Amino acid sequence: MRKQLFAIIKKADKLVSVRAYSEDKEELQNIQDELKLSGQPDVISHLIENYKKSQLAFKELKEAKKRIAELEKMEDSIESKPSDNQNQYLTVVEFRQQMEDFKNSLLSKVETKSEIKHEKSDTDWSRISNQELWHPDKKYRGGSIEKIERSFEAMCRYNEYAAKNKYAKLAITNQTLRAVSRVNGINVKQWLEENYETVIEEHKQYGMLNEKNPILLETYYNKKVFNVDCLVKFIRYHYLGLGEDPKKDE
Repeated sequence: MRKQLFAIIKKADKLVSVRAYSEDKEELQNIQDELKLSGQPDVISHLIENYKKSQLAFKELKEAKKRIAELEKMEDSIESKPSDNQNQYLTVVEFRQQMEDFKNSLLSKVETKSEIKHEKSDTDWSRISNQELWHPDKKYRGGSIEKIERSFEAMCRYNEYAAKNKYAKLAITNQTLRAVSRVNGINVKQWLEENYETVIEEHKQYGMLNEKNPILLETYYNKKVFNVDCLVKFIRYHYLGLGEDPKKDE
């Protein structure tokens, strides 16, 4: 009865037009099919709800890491104070254990909230070429994540081998990773958060971190890049074998 009532309420909702990129159409349909949703309005509602949950989880995760850092400083402070007192030693051991318990429980709580259900795939990705993976008429279970990971690797290889100077390098942001992978921004955002440390390390290596707060994934480094769109096309063509040679556009 509850579901029926909800359905009636939804039917009464006023629908409005929402614009989307053509490359996201396939992903929207995949989400609709996988979750057995009635239509694209429900898909959009689902994405918005998950976005809000991921935002809350990411905020709590940052707060948890900050609190853990504070506790670790407290531990260092206690250990740095010389003492022959056995009780002092026990205090340090007990504090360390309590901190470890707190750390595990806190991260476990946050990770449970931020858990992202990706499709499990039995596909042997080594047998799937980039052309097949990105082919508009072919769909693979877990294909979105594979596209993101291949795109991330392509961007890393470009930064390491092709970028001649720092202003030719490309920071890995939601915008650029979405442009290279052609996967919707929600999936890209979730992947970036899951692979936070890897992305931060890549940015740190080339001085592309957020200047005001280096621990944030968000960075404005690409504002220094001359032509982001051209670099995206270059990476897709030369490192993924997709699209046309960007030199033809010159």
